[in-house]
Amino acid sequence: MAWYYSTGGQDRTGPVAWADIEAAYRSGVIGPTSLLWASHLAGWVPAATLLDAPAPPPIPEAAPSPAPGARAAFHCGLWSLLSMFLCFPVALGLGVAAIVQNQKAQRLARENPGAYLKPGSGGLVMAIIALAILPLLAVLGIASAIAIPAFLGQRDRARDKGAVANLNSGLYALAGECDLLKGRSPQEVKAGLEAALRRDASRNPWSPQGPAFTYAVEVVGGQDGDGFKEAARAAGGALGECAYVVQLPAERQPGMLGGAVRLKHPVAGSTWYVKVIPLD
Repeated sequence: MAWYYSTGGQDRTGPVAWADIEAAYRSGVIGPTSLLWASHLAGWVPAATLLDAPAPPPIPEAAPSPAPGARAAFHCGLWSLLSMFLCFPVALGLGVAAIVQNQKAQRLARENPGAYLKPGSGGLVMAIIALAILPLLAVLGIASAIAIPAFLGQRDRARDKGAVANLNSGLYALAGECDLLKGRSPQEVKAGLEAALRRDASRNPWSPQGPAFTYAVEVVGGQDGDGFKEAARAAGGALGECAYVVQLPAERQPGMLGGAVRLKHPVAGSTWYVKVIPLD
């Protein structure tokens, strides 16, 4: 900006810079009563009015702001930690992004310490924790995928074994009842065997609230070994529920007592376990 000054009378000096005005005032060329003018002033003003006025307060420097990437690092680290149980790839990507953004923010803070604040380590720490836990979760997931089906398979096989044990115990108990019922009519034998089953409190391993037996004994006749087994399977009930058939000994007809139970896992290629014992 151009300045003009007058030390008295009609003389005017200018245009000069403000620094020249200040130098002339300090050296005494311009006195307190000398007049100054510039285009932004309404008129000539005494030099003392401008040069002896207190200096304006310094403009405060702007406070340092968070470095670019600092907030992104924190949020990426937080969401990486929260999402590691929900989505492995997302947690991995967020963890890597948090580390990259934290490094960027630290570099900018080092290069411009007056402009940027040093980033906190919260996002970086959360990202490192998430990236450290993710491999453990992956191993745990693989182990669970192997172990859980194996455990369920063992549990199912144990239930099948329980059903077979129920069938065998019931079969031999009914064989003893048949010895006691020798000479009785088929209807009496049937009623006696069914009563014996009802006295047994065994439960179905596949349905613990249900009984182990159907409580209905089929009396058949004229069957050979294969036909008798087929009759036993036909009498079978629900999964794990034992069913029994009996063929009383007669002329040209062997006496047989058999049972069948349906299993979940095949035994010798069949999901039916059938056992037959002879009756004298």
